[in-house]
Formats: sequence, C-alpha cells, structure tokens
Amino acid sequence: MMSESIITIKFARGLLGEEFTAKNGNELVRVKIPNEDPEDHSPWASFVVPVDAVYDSQNGKAICVDLPADGETTVTKSHLKGKDPDGKNLWEDERYKVSNSQLKEMVEFYKKKPRENAR
Repeated sequence: MMSESIITIKFARGLLGEEFTAKNGNELVRVKIPNEDPEDHSPWASFVVPVDAVYDSQNGKAICVDLPADGETTVTKSHLKGKDPDGKNLWEDERYKVSNSQLKEMVEFYKKKPRENAR
C-alpha cells in the first residue's frame, strides 16, 4: 500500500483562518495569505479548504491543513478595478491555481525572513 505524500501548511489561529458556510451548506475555512511586501496594503489573497481539513498544531499555537504534495489549490486575490460614479472602490477577484508546495511557501513566507526585531 502506497501512502500519498502530503504538505502541511501552518498558519496563525484566528488571524488567517475564517470559517463560513458555503451556499451549498458545506462548512469551509478561508485561509488568508498575508502580503509578503509590508508596503502592499491591498487585500490579502486567500484559499478555501473544508473545515474538517483544518486542525490544531501539536503545540496548539497554530492551525494546520494537510494538502496533497502533488496537488493544486485555487487562490483568490482581489484587485481594485476602479471606482463607481459615487467614488466607491470597485473590486474584481482574480483566481489562479498554484501547486500546493508554492502555496505553502506563500503562506509561510515569514519563516524565510530574518528577524530584525528579535531580542
């Protein structure tokens, strides 16, 4: 019996994971992906997984999701499209697929950054 290779993605509790119910009644979690550039104040990208795919990390400080290592996940990112006649911002969602290994790098980019304020 061959075991499927998985990738575990860890993210902050509460800040990045948001539960919601889809129109079809499925319970899902939207995981937000922080912008890597601190000067980028645009809305964060996100991806969605079933609520039962999300679990607490061993130390309880983070939340994890396991995805197939050879799979792909759809990421959604909102972009400013323009303004309506009343001056209200109009947003458009862009959806694109990334490999799950790319997704892990996107969510966990902070692990690569040197800690400037570490004491």
